[in-house]
Amino acid sequence: MTTPAATQTSAASTAGGARNTISLISAAGVEVEEEIAGLGSRSLAFIIDWHLRILLALGWALLVIAIVGGGIDRAAFDAAFETEDSRKLVFYAGLLPASLFYFFYHPVLEILMRGRTPGKRWMRIRIVGNDGLAPSAGAILIRNVFRIVDSMPNFYMLGLLVAMINRQHCRIGDMAAGTVLVFTPLGKGLDWVPGEEHEGLDPRDLDVAQELLARWPGLMRKARMELAERLLAKLGQSLPDGDMEERQRDRALHRALRDLLAGKHGRPAEAPVANAEARALSAWLRKQAEHWRRIDALLERQKGRRDSDDSEARELVAAFRSLSRHLSLARRNLAETRIRRYLEILFARSYDAIYQAPIYLWGEMVRLFRYDIPEAMYALRRPLAFSTLVFVGSGLMGWWLVDTYPELASLFASEQMINEVQQGRLWTDDLLNVVPSSVLSVGIMTNNITVTIMAFVFGIIYGFGTIYILGNNGLMLGGIFAFTNHYGMADRLFEFVIAHGMVELSVIVLAGAAGMKMGEALIRPGNRTRQEAFQQAVGLAGKLVTVGAFLLVGAGLIEGYVSPDPAFSLQQRVLIGSAYWIFMILLLSGRLWSPRRRTSPAAA
Repeated sequence: MTTPAATQTSAASTAGGARNTISLISAAGVEVEEEIAGLGSRSLAFIIDWHLRILLALGWALLVIAIVGGGIDRAAFDAAFETEDSRKLVFYAGLLPASLFYFFYHPVLEILMRGRTPGKRWMRIRIVGNDGLAPSAGAILIRNVFRIVDSMPNFYMLGLLVAMINRQHCRIGDMAAGTVLVFTPLGKGLDWVPGEEHEGLDPRDLDVAQELLARWPGLMRKARMELAERLLAKLGQSLPDGDMEERQRDRALHRALRDLLAGKHGRPAEAPVANAEARALSAWLRKQAEHWRRIDALLERQKGRRDSDDSEARELVAAFRSLSRHLSLARRNLAETRIRRYLEILFARSYDAIYQAPIYLWGEMVRLFRYDIPEAMYALRRPLAFSTLVFVGSGLMGWWLVDTYPELASLFASEQMINEVQQGRLWTDDLLNVVPSSVLSVGIMTNNITVTIMAFVFGIIYGFGTIYILGNNGLMLGGIFAFTNHYGMADRLFEFVIAHGMVELSVIVLAGAAGMKMGEALIRPGNRTRQEAFQQAVGLAGKLVTVGAFLLVGAGLIEGYVSPDPAFSLQQRVLIGSAYWIFMILLLSGRLWSPRRRTSPAAA
């Protein structure tokens, strides 16, 4: 299906200020409003999801430990960690998957469930993009990456504060991804349409009677009796005897409304004759009811289907065009009626089913590496140069400080590291004897990915957070090299770092450039709003950070299996590091996918 030709979103409150809505103008030119979820709903959804992912992760880990240990008591638990093989099995089959369940719960489920999680489904809310459709996978990843910022300093305090002061209740992650949480309308069917037995009565008045009956138990007795009497009198219906006891008269009025909707109202001589507009409206509703029910059935059949029936798809598209016209007519002639609300829900469901872009995973991957990543690299060339300058400059500063004032080494290295270097050993010498390579690799790549993401997301502080992280890491690296050089072991540290460090440090600098771009967009939005410039910069730079995170997985494996292993010579380490770095350059430039000479993005 194609993308909507024109969409526009805006946040607005109703006249009474009770409902906060977001408006969507579809390709058919029809505006659809959806109610924005408030802080209470999204907070409760998060709490439900938090408990679910805790139970899922903890339950899986305990299940694996019980299987490996042969029971659920303390002795079985100790047996699961008794041997090297059992510890590896528990780590790979239990703890590692449990961690993945916990950290990837939100992004994976939101992608698979099209903007929902079990907690969001329970609270009847979902994520939508600025176009009113289910968000893309990239938008979901971005809004989850920015949870690092939203959760600061604790318990999502910053995210809640930001959501409190903006009209769409968006946290920073939503602003970066261009998403908003809205209530999912209850998909009630077409429960009532005027029939031939209602000939001569205005369908709008009949809808009021239907609504009054639906709300009857929740209204005060005197109020509902007064409303029923006024409505029946307007429609020329006979009223119960005025001498009845109040409770009996209440039941009689309720029965009269039910008889009216059931077509048992009769037509007394004094009943008003319906005008031509009312008769035409009633006939139109009877004619279209089956058409709307057919659309509802087609949408239900599309749920959860990966394949698509071409004939049904064409029928749905054709029906959607007529549905947009029906909704426009209903809004003009049936304002504030149940039928209008039903048509709005049906239209929104049809719109989402038709215009949701299909996902072609391989094609998206090819486009990402062949076009999007090289164009993003070109757009970030100036921030990349600046972040490289900051990192190299801070590294040189760290070297100078420790080389000039050796006592400052305690600022960059722990007491244990300092003691080992003073005794003529590097803290990396016995890593494999302390931690297995598998565990070491996972810990290293987790730490590196965390630093990379923080260098990116902290660019939201107008770029100063990124500068701090780059500068801090540069100072630390330069200071540690100067300290080891003071004891004649800098060459050994270089031998340890070179295999993984070329890509690892390059990715951190790249993430710094992405954070700089984001900060620049906030400082200088140009002719766009600051939020528009922010979203565009995040979308551009986020692709590079995502690719960089995957590159760090490879760097972590090298650091866990190659760097601490004395069996690898310096020449082999340099060769491995250089080959991986060249692979990174070819990947980011697009030449890995297209060996022909590329036209620059600017010329294109």
